[in-house]
Amino acid sequence: TSRVNLAAALTSELSLELPERLSSSASGAYCLRWMAPDEWWLSCGIGEVHDIDTRLRGSLTGHVALVELSAGYTTLSLSGPEALQVLKKSTGYDVHPRAFPPGKVVRTLLGKTGVALRCIEPQRYEIIVRRSFADYLWVWLQAACDEYGLRIEA
Repeated sequence: TSRVNLAAALTSELSLELPERLSSSASGAYCLRWMAPDEWWLSCGIGEVHDIDTRLRGSLTGHVALVELSAGYTTLSLSGPEALQVLKKSTGYDVHPRAFPPGKVVRTLLGKTGVALRCIEPQRYEIIVRRSFADYLWVWLQAACDEYGLRIEA
């Protein structure tokens, strides 16, 4: 099947396992996130996109679509001792560590915009948002972090 074919290509080319529902897998600088049945998002360095696309297409057979989406999304990182508190007041999703362990990925609302939210490790989260909503989300997070002392790191 196409799923088995994709899993084999990802393992051989990028040393990544095809994640199951609501999870992710990582290998070095690569992260693969389950987003929906038969939909996964892969992140890599921007300079590697063409090479990875070429390698995967060379390993795939059958009906598999590879679509480059990086121009449409922005990735933010939220971390620190109060990151969980910021998330708790920003989303209705249960982000308690027992319900949202490292590696878990969900689509949810943060503020009033849809995001893909991944727990990287306790107190460290990845937020992927459509680029057109990134400014709104940034302002939302600034306000949500205000009481905890926001610090911006590049």
